[in-house]
Amino acid sequence: MRHRGELGDVDGALNALNDLLAVQLEDDPDSPDTYATRAGIAEWTGRRGDPQPAVTLLEDLLADRLRVLGPEHPHTLSTRLNLGRWRTAAGDAERAAGELSVLLPEQMEVLGVDHPSVAATRAALARALLDAGGSFDERT
Repeated sequence: MRHRGELGDVDGALNALNDLLAVQLEDDPDSPDTYATRAGIAEWTGRRGDPQPAVTLLEDLLADRLRVLGPEHPHTLSTRLNLGRWRTAAGDAERAAGELSVLLPEQMEVLGVDHPSVAATRAALARALLDAGGSFDERT
């Protein structure tokens, strides 16, 4: 089933997610479902064309995921990838490239070199490097 954002109603999706988040924060602010909702809000905020607020939301989420899940948890790694993507979109490609270049070997160690998230990080790093005026080393 597709949700509102995928049907073109990004503002409706964000409103629904924010309503859900309000309930989740009262129930358990550190639950996986609460974190997933926060990640969704960041994603749809960015897709709406607001990459800088998406970056801020992801920075906050990353801090909480690091605190609760630790640095090697797949959801923490995923948040770091998404943060790099939205940093690039927000015009901070140089910082994104630096962070993604640190993330990539950590993901390869934790998830394995053939994991789809590793491929996604390679692509995000390539985009960030291109936007920052650098080049992507295929051996990375």
